[in-house]
Amino acid sequence: MKTDILVFLAVILLDQFSKFFAPKLGLTVVKNTGVAFGLFPNFCWGVMIIFILGAFLVSFFKRTKSPSSIIHHPSSLLVLAGGFSNLLDRLLFGYIRDFVDLKIWPVFNLADAAITIGVVMLLLKNRLKLLPAGRQG
Repeated sequence: MKTDILVFLAVILLDQFSKFFAPKLGLTVVKNTGVAFGLFPNFCWGVMIIFILGAFLVSFFKRTKSPSSIIHHPSSLLVLAGGFSNLLDRLLFGYIRDFVDLKIWPVFNLADAAITIGVVMLLLKNRLKLLPAGRQG
């Protein structure tokens, strides 16, 4: 439980500090009013409502069911922490601050990376669970 809180706070703090220092380091900060990777601009309130409902659902299922593997728990922590950090941006600024520009992908931030990694972990866990016993791995 203590480790969970530390991981949750670490993701949020790393994301918020990186967003604060990005302009000071000469990185271009993009104001994202949409959802992931700038899709659906000006969809701010809908995103916040969806995130809050999703966070409550994840918390509910986490309390009512024991995780079936170690990958389940960190994945949900990454998704919730990344979502919460982006929600902080929406509440404080009215948009999400994105600054990582790889030129081959839409601009994003560390919270987006945490969410993406968490979702990939969940997908891998579910893919492995769905494979026949002899085909896993």
